Amino acid sequence: MIRIELTFRNLLLLFALIVVAWITYIVRDTVVLLGMALMLMATLHPLVEIAERHGLSHSWAVAVVM
Repeated sequence: MIRIELTFRNLLLLFALIVVAWITYIVRDTVVLLGMALMLMATLHPLVEIAERHGLSHSWAVAVVM
């Protein structure tokens, strides 16, 4: 027989887990978009550095690469 004790601490941990899961569910699209933006930035950063070495300012280098 399995015995489960419902102490205040266990209920609090369960509630915290449910809240974290709910927040993760709500922001999942935003997290995916931020991850994709981070990967795109990391991929294009070397091209921006090359453009900066050729005399462009950072803003113009980003505009040219995009």
